[in-house]
Amino acid sequence: ECLGISSLLNLVRYYSLNPPKYSIVFLAVSGHNLGLVGTRWFLREWVKERWEEFGKKIILWINIDLNSETTDLALLANGYLYSLYQFPAKPLRKALQYFSTVIQKVKVKLGLSTNIYVEGLSEHAYWQELMPNAIVPLDSEIAGMAGCPSFSIVTCKNSRELWQTPLDTIDHVNIKNVNVQFRFISEFIYELANTPNLQPDYLEPWSFGGLWSDLTGKICVYDEWTGWYVPIGNAIVCIRNFGVGPLPRYLPSSGLYIFATTDKDGNVFIPGLAQSLGSNLWEIRAYIVDEKSGCVTYAPDLGKYSYSERGLNVEGVLFNFGYFVIFPCGSLVLFDAGDPRTLNEPVDHSLYVKVNDHETHSPPDHWGYDYESLSDGSSIIMVYAPSRIPIEIMVHASYEPKHPLCLLVNASEEHPLGMGYQVDLGEQLTLPLTIIHYAKDFYMIRNLRQTILYKYGLKLPSDFTRYRYFQESLDAYRNGEYTKAYRLGQIAWSVERSVYVKTIDMKNDVINVTVFFSMLLILSAIIMERAFITATRIKRIIITFVILAVCMSLFYFLHPGFALTTDFLMLLLGLFALILTAPLFSFILLHVASAVKMKRRSRMESGFMEEATKILFLFSFASRILKRRKLRSLLAISSIILLTLSLILFSSFSISTTPKPVHVSAEGRYNGVLIKYIEWGGLEIGISKEMLNVLNKYFEKSILAPRAWLYTETGPSSLSFSLRYNRKEAQIR
Repeated sequence: ECLGISSLLNLVRYYSLNPPKYSIVFLAVSGHNLGLVGTRWFLREWVKERWEEFGKKIILWINIDLNSETTDLALLANGYLYSLYQFPAKPLRKALQYFSTVIQKVKVKLGLSTNIYVEGLSEHAYWQELMPNAIVPLDSEIAGMAGCPSFSIVTCKNSRELWQTPLDTIDHVNIKNVNVQFRFISEFIYELANTPNLQPDYLEPWSFGGLWSDLTGKICVYDEWTGWYVPIGNAIVCIRNFGVGPLPRYLPSSGLYIFATTDKDGNVFIPGLAQSLGSNLWEIRAYIVDEKSGCVTYAPDLGKYSYSERGLNVEGVLFNFGYFVIFPCGSLVLFDAGDPRTLNEPVDHSLYVKVNDHETHSPPDHWGYDYESLSDGSSIIMVYAPSRIPIEIMVHASYEPKHPLCLLVNASEEHPLGMGYQVDLGEQLTLPLTIIHYAKDFYMIRNLRQTILYKYGLKLPSDFTRYRYFQESLDAYRNGEYTKAYRLGQIAWSVERSVYVKTIDMKNDVINVTVFFSMLLILSAIIMERAFITATRIKRIIITFVILAVCMSLFYFLHPGFALTTDFLMLLLGLFALILTAPLFSFILLHVASAVKMKRRSRMESGFMEEATKILFLFSFASRILKRRKLRSLLAISSIILLTLSLILFSSFSISTTPKPVHVSAEGRYNGVLIKYIEWGGLEIGISKEMLNVLNKYFEKSILAPRAWLYTETGPSSLSFSLRYNRKEAQIR
């Protein structure tokens, strides 16, 4: 960390003894890892605001970012603050060849053999070729974004192992490597500062602007008493650029966080953001943190009172995002959220969180979450919830919208459907080894459903139900065997979710059948009342209800549908509401039919209504015939009921899935079959274990090679290799 400022001071001494043709301003700024805050404010207050007296005199901006691991240097136009956005490289197009010439001249003059790379000045340069294991923000990229010709001289081709660690001390600095870098940098800048007509021969004149944009807005809370938003002061605002530039998949897809605080009126002002241009979005967050405990007391509100979107499409010189809403909350910390089948995040980065009130199974008025995925496949989720409201948490992906990948309901033997998690204002609840909690909640819920299914003779067509990995992982956790607990928890999570999905699918099919036959029972109750009982007005309705209640009672004991419903009373209430509203709809339909028939707007409408009238007449006539022969009608209806019950009781509720091959006309390049879990993406998330079992069963003599890619921070430059066939060669990176 000390090499930058120490090298800057040495440059001051060097150029004071060897003054160049051009004036050189030496700038030391703070807040580097806080979003280059010093550089952004300098550009605004000294370059933009004092353009005539100072700003327009700047010809070239050079930043240095050194490390002592190697002597290799790279000239880079793009950094990490704007997700490697390519705009800073454009003002350097004209000077690129000249810089290369000066580099060779300096190396010959000093007798240096060190490598100096200029590829980083290209608009299409890939950072991983020069910085395989580190991505750093560069102060020069802000100047470049504002339109100023700028670049950074960075130590490259190293891992920066000690960077941002307590071991980054002077004892580990290789002074010899630093001296080589300093000699080149001082002479290289000296040559540029003595170049006649550096501007406009090699660097074009510029004006402040480019994609520079200042951000302003208010951080608020929603006041339910007044029904509007109230500004709140002393909030920490975090904003970063994400999802743009030549970022490879194994690197983080977001830029460095920029931090700011609101004033007492909730206003925030952040200078120096890059305009979005429709795709270069900015993510905004805001928090209030307890100064004593460090816990979050206010967090971004994703509930129904949220105002601004978290993704901002920044436009114009000054962009006002309006109100960004936060709410008082407690927090829950979860780890290792992802797909249990691959133990990795989705390949399309589509992981999202649902937070529900556990009592209503619907989102609360206020809730929120933050999700961060690390390059090693691990992840962390912060869930924010209102005080003392029990919540349940579900993690989904784009390819799994129906069933959650992760589930947290705080289930137990006494409460298999869970009690939800509750936190007080400012409280933080951490769930270590969260995967064990995932497995436990999946097991408890599916075990309760399976018990009901077994009671009615329904079983899952799978042998996974005999495994109890999560119990073994719990025992290991209680005994302090954390590595074993984590390993078994991973297996339990994957196995229990697989069985949970099958169980819930079967449960949903049974419930859907229940609703269908319940509607048929309503119709049957009406027919039976008309066929066997003579009543009018209110007595008819009461008798119909009694018949329906008797049929429903028999149905309840013979079919598991009612027992599997989440809320049996709500289902009955819905059915009774349907019964009560059916006469009203019939009355409206008859009046509409009469009106249409009278007006005879068209032959088609008239013909349709005449057919409907015939059907109603036939229904009424058939009811009278049934009433005349009650015994025969009762036997016929009883036979129909018995046949229907037989079909219900002996029907299969399991779901069978059959893979469908896709035939192509092109000739295969190898003698094998490629099976992909999702659309083209390099098989990053692999295929399920069940699919492998099926393939093993039907292709015993074949070789199965399952793959699931997990990208690390190691760049392709260190993983590159060549393929040779006959006289042809291909370089793979």
